[in-house]
Order: sequence, then C-alpha cells, then structure tokens
Amino acid sequence: VLISIAAKYRLGHACLPRLNARKAFTTFVAVFQRSFKTERNLKKDELLNFLKSKFDYHEQIVKEVVKDYFMKEKMSDITKRRKSLILSQKVYQYILITYGNKSELTLMCFDDILTLRIFIDIEHESELSEYTYNSIKSTFDLYSKANVPYNPAQLDLLKQATGLEIIRPFFDNFLPTVIGFKKKSSKKRKKLDNLALSWMVKLEHINSQNYRGLSATFKELFMNFYRMHFL
Repeated sequence: VLISIAAKYRLGHACLPRLNARKAFTTFVAVFQRSFKTERNLKKDELLNFLKSKFDYHEQIVKEVVKDYFMKEKMSDITKRRKSLILSQKVYQYILITYGNKSELTLMCFDDILTLRIFIDIEHESELSEYTYNSIKSTFDLYSKANVPYNPAQLDLLKQATGLEIIRPFFDNFLPTVIGFKKKSSKKRKKLDNLALSWMVKLEHINSQNYRGLSATFKELFMNFYRMHFL
C-alpha cells in the first residue's frame, strides 16, 4: 500500500522502509507529512482521500502530523511564528469536512486560524501578501460558518478583536448555544454542564472587571449580550 502511494504521488520511496508492527504508525505519519508538504498534491482532495481509504486510523495519524507541524512552528506564540496558515488552506478545509466541526483535530486547527485572523485584524499587517491575507480570512469564515466551537482559553484573544465579522458569530451563535438559551431574548436556559459553567465564569469576570481590556466593538456586543440574557 505504502509503495503504491509513493509511486502514485511521487512521495519518494525513501520514506517507506520495510515495516514491522512497531514502526508502522511512525511510517504512516511520515507518508502523511510528505503529502501535506507538497502543494501540488493538495489542489484536489484526491491524495488525502486516497490516504484516508488506506488507513483505518487515519484521523489519529493526521492529528500527530498536525501536532508536529504546530509544535515546530511555535503556533502558540504569535511573535515567533510565521504570519500565515501553518498548513495548506486545502488541509484545513479537508479536516473540517472530513472529521466534523467538533473533532479534536478540527479544534486544533481552529486555534491556528483564530490566532491569525485576530492578528491581521488588530495589527493590520502590511507585509502580508494579498493571497496570505485572503487565505486566513476565508478559512476563518469557513470554520465560523460551520459553527466550530470556541474554548474559554480563547476569550482573551477574542476580546482584542475589532471586526464585527469575527466577534458577532461568537455572541450571536456560539454563546447562546453553549449556555443553552432557547432563543436570543430568553433568560431561560437548560441545566448548565461544565463547559457552559466555565463560560459563565469567564463572562461574569469580564463584567466584574468593568470591561477592562476589551476592544470597543467587543465591549458593545458583550454589554448587549449581557443585558439581554443576564439582567
């Protein structure tokens, strides 16, 4: 199987040593890494679908590949990492469509996308190419429309955003759903689970701190949301 993949997509036989059971997983990861690197292989879904069809635990393999890329690129530190998507835009699209909006793999990717989307929103980076800027923006829009969930750790980042297209989906779609409001104008909600409670604590903290550290846009939407649902 591995040799046929290498031949079909010119990935190189060097990454395909003779396998035993202990080395199989590592070798499969190497195959996916090679496929992710080659932009010409990602113009269509053909290669990724082909690899997916050959490995029963492909999601676990892709997760290891993505983790490795993010670690090498210092994804969590915007001052050290490159100011473009770490993976090909096609890979982000494929992961969302293939594994769904709540998979751990999709959530990992959303961290990268959200970090960059807010960075270009608040820094107005002039050195970015039009292609890089548009790829970040369109990939964020794709994940946002798919209702990929936020996590409470991302709130400090969201508070800095100024663009309505970034902040509004958070208040209009995500928060009412996760906290369990039946409709936007209702204060009635379902019994809160741990995730909802963690968001409630975060929101109450913002309110108790008199909105310090919020962008003007985030503050306005936060106050409207808080008045509607909590007062």
